Amino acid sequence: LIDNEAFNKELKKVVYLSGTAEGRLVIGEQLNDLQVTVSVNSAQVFAEYTRIPYPVVLSGGRYLFHSTRCVVDQVHARIGVSVLRDLSLGLDWSQFGYLEVSGGSSQLKVRELVGWLETIDSVQPELQSLDFLDGTISLADFSIKGPLHEMQQWQYGFNGKVEQLGFRPAVLSEAVWVDTMRFAAEPAGASDIRFQVTDSHIRWDASRMQLSGNARISANGADVDADLSIDEITGSQISQLAGLDGSDAQTDKGRDFWPRWLEGVLRVDSGRFKLGNLTFTSVKAGVILHPDNMAVKITRADLCGISVPSLLKISPWNLTFSAEPETAG
Repeated sequence: LIDNEAFNKELKKVVYLSGTAEGRLVIGEQLNDLQVTVSVNSAQVFAEYTRIPYPVVLSGGRYLFHSTRCVVDQVHARIGVSVLRDLSLGLDWSQFGYLEVSGGSSQLKVRELVGWLETIDSVQPELQSLDFLDGTISLADFSIKGPLHEMQQWQYGFNGKVEQLGFRPAVLSEAVWVDTMRFAAEPAGASDIRFQVTDSHIRWDASRMQLSGNARISANGADVDADLSIDEITGSQISQLAGLDGSDAQTDKGRDFWPRWLEGVLRVDSGRFKLGNLTFTSVKAGVILHPDNMAVKITRADLCGISVPSLLKISPWNLTFSAEPETAG
């Protein structure tokens, strides 16, 4: 009944389908140009869809199919153990194709979300250097829209919070845990996203951190402008950022762990910086992030009452440190 190559190609990706639905099927009046309209008032559907590596269960809501357009409204979806509530979808699979998705209060398990992202060729390489341990993303609402076959041009809008997110980059010997973090995103230009982070509480080894700021995300990467507060950081932790001092990257020199998609500015305020037997206090620094390295310009670091401005340069498997103590003149 549906003579549409794109639709039928996508339908073949549904490898299992079961459930019940109540509705109406209408076939157009003209025999030489049959148009199919399907209207469903309620459904309970279980499906396995190759684009999503977890079982999908849809319940409730309303569904409408006509010609090359499908509309889904107020559906509850369960994907694995993740839950999407009040899900609405508009899908046009005509020549150019267009997708619109929106939803309300939802909970996503991070490991399931990562499992789906790993099926996307453009995202997969960036995830290979990260080991995700756990975590939940709670969305207050979300929206996605854009050309169906050009994901890089989709526009996203969402806000919510992250809880108990654990991940370990290959460059670190200990995992980073985001106990809580609020975030929001909105379109910024044709295909970019403005991402904002507030109210974060982060742990890395013995350090406790708070991060707030913005990032502009595009197909080319992320440009960051943020503030980071740390109670204490050590020379060993900084060495790990360069792929040294016990990280997996130290023993696997063929593994490109550096986040080359990340650039921008990070303003750092730390209570203590421990470097060997030395302890610097009241540390303030500016971090310039480049695709191939980062430069840390320490504008203040007190050591026994003497201010010691210094410069750290960090790149893959390389770390340099130079200090210029201030003298009374």
